[in-house]
Amino acid sequence: MLCLPNILVVQTRQASNLAFKKMFGFEKLDVYKKGREFNLEIRKDILSNEKLDKVSKDQLRRAAMSIMLNIAEGSSRFSKADERNFYVISRGSTIECVAILDLLSIEKMITIDQHKYFYNKAEEISKMHYKMICRLTAENSLKSGVRRESRVRSPQFEGSSKSEVRKESGV
Repeated sequence: MLCLPNILVVQTRQASNLAFKKMFGFEKLDVYKKGREFNLEIRKDILSNEKLDKVSKDQLRRAAMSIMLNIAEGSSRFSKADERNFYVISRGSTIECVAILDLLSIEKMITIDQHKYFYNKAEEISKMHYKMICRLTAENSLKSGVRRESRVRSPQFEGSSKSEVRKESGV
């Protein structure tokens, strides 16, 4: 076993390669894996475009990276409310990417096919965030024992102003 700062890594020999067992919880989250894939594909397919201006490149790069970084940081929090806040920020970064891609599509800096592809990926990630946020909100409500009304956007109305009022209780 090898100890590195802030992580315990288990070494095993497979042929001549070292394999490392992942120890951080966020690495196992599907939403993190999807966010990482989204980030890498944005870098490869969009940010490599030389006709893209520096400001748009930088903003899209930071927003795409923020998706996975906030998931990772949120998973390290001890309170559910803290964890939830980082997932809300991560979801906001996902939606920010969609807005940037929309603008790039209108400006004909990316193709319609690229826009559709990344839009669908972002929508999938956003829905995963939404479920995590709702779960953590419900867990926090159960923990506090508080019954309250809150306005929650319904996933089928993603991106619209329609919302529904939902009673949060211990059920």
